[in-house]
Amino acid sequence: SGDPKPIAEAATSNRLQVARHLAQSVEIEAREGWSAYCGLDPEGAFHALSGEKPSPANGGLWNTFLEALAFGEQSNTQVREELAVQSFRHLRQFDPKALTSMVSGLSLLIFRAPRERVAYTADWLDRLWKIAPDPLPDSFGSSSDWYDRAINSEAGKVAETLLLEFEARQKIAAKPIRAQRRLLCRICRRKGMAGQLGRAVLAHHVSFLATVDRQFVVEDLGPRISATDEEGAALRAVMLGASPLSPEVTRLLSDAVKLGLIESSGDDLSGLTVAANMLRMALADVRGQAQWGLTAGDVAQILKRGQQGLRVDALDVLRRWLDEGEASAEENWRTAIGPFLDAHWPKERAYRDSSLTRHWVELVTGTGTEFPAAFQQLRPYIAPFQGGYGSLDSIATSQIPEKFPSEALELLWLVCGPESRDRFYGLPEIVDRLVAAESCLEVDRRLQWLIQHATG
Repeated sequence: SGDPKPIAEAATSNRLQVARHLAQSVEIEAREGWSAYCGLDPEGAFHALSGEKPSPANGGLWNTFLEALAFGEQSNTQVREELAVQSFRHLRQFDPKALTSMVSGLSLLIFRAPRERVAYTADWLDRLWKIAPDPLPDSFGSSSDWYDRAINSEAGKVAETLLLEFEARQKIAAKPIRAQRRLLCRICRRKGMAGQLGRAVLAHHVSFLATVDRQFVVEDLGPRISATDEEGAALRAVMLGASPLSPEVTRLLSDAVKLGLIESSGDDLSGLTVAANMLRMALADVRGQAQWGLTAGDVAQILKRGQQGLRVDALDVLRRWLDEGEASAEENWRTAIGPFLDAHWPKERAYRDSSLTRHWVELVTGTGTEFPAAFQQLRPYIAPFQGGYGSLDSIATSQIPEKFPSEALELLWLVCGPESRDRFYGLPEIVDRLVAAESCLEVDRRLQWLIQHATG
C-alpha cells in the first residue's frame, strides 16, 4: 500500500536519500514507498543501490529490495531472476558486518533464486549461516508450528536451501561438495536458537538426508533426535510429522521413532501423518514385508503406552486406508487392517473409551460386505456414545441399513442404547430404513427403545 511516486520521480542519484527520508514518515504510505518502488521498478532500485558504497544506512533498503525480488509479480519473473543473479554478484564484495542487516532478504532470495546461475552458492550459504541471527528463545510448541517457524527463519532458510542443493546434485548423480558437507555439520552442531531452527529443518528431511549421508544421520543428527531433552522431543515430533518416513530411517533411528510415537499427543495438524508413519510399519509387518524398523508388535506396545490422541488418529488413518490402493475395502480389511486390529490393538478394558466410538463406527461401516464379520470382531472395543460424541453420519451415508439391517440394529443398540447419554440427529431416518429393509424388526424392542430415545 506504499506510494512509490516520490522515489520514482527523484533522480537516480537521489532515490536512496528520498527513500531514507520517507522511511521516517508517520504516514504508512510514505514509509512503504521504497517497498512499492522495488516492486514497480526493480531495475531502477538495483541501479540506485549498486551505485552507492555499502553502509549500515543502506542495509535495510537492500533487505527490502531483496525481499521484493523474491516475491515480485509473476509478470516480471525473468527480470527479477536476472537482478537476483546480479545482486549476489554485487554483494559478494560486502563484508559480513554489512551483510548482517540484509540477511533476512538474502536468505529468502537464495532460497527462491535460480541458484544454478548464482556464482559461489556454497560460499553464500556458508556466509549466511555464519550471520544468521539467534532469535529469542521460545517454546517448541507443536511439531507443525515448530517446523513452520524454522522454515520462516533465516537459519531455517539456509538449511532448507542447502538440502535443495543436495537434491540438485543428486539428480545428476553427483555427491555433495566438501563445503556443503562442512556446512551441514555446522548446522547440526551450532548452539542457540539458530541451531535449533536449522536442526528442525534437518529432522523434517531426515529420510532424504539418509540417502545423501547415512553416516551423518547416524553420528550427528541421530543423537540430537534421540536426546531426552526438550529439543530432542521437538525434533522427534518434526521427524514423525514429515510424510513419509523411509524404511531406512526407521531402522537407523528405531528407538527415537518409538519414543516419538509414545510422546505424540495427536492434537495438531501433523497427528494423522504421525499415525500413518506408525501404521505403515505395522501393516507392512502384517503383510510379511520385513523392511521397517518397527514390527506390528512394537506398534501394539506403542498403542498401549501412547496418548489417546495417537489412538484416535490411528483409527482415522485406518478408515482412510480401507479405500486406498487398487484393492477393495473388503480386501484391505481381510488382508491387513482386520488382522492387525485383531492381533495388536489393546484389548484391555481401559482402552474401550467413548472418545473412540465415532472412529470405530466410521471404520466398521467402511468395510463393505465384510461389515457383519468386522462388527463382530470390533464389538468388544466399541463403547456407547457419551459426552457429545454421538455422530451417526457414517451409518446414515452408507448402505449398511439396507444390506445388513440386523447387524446395523445391533451396532445402533451398542452405541445409542441405554448406556449412552447422547441425542442423535438422523436416528429416526436410519430406523425407518432398517424396517423398510427387514419388516420384522419393527416389533424388536431395541428398535422401539431407540425410536423413543431419539425423539424423547
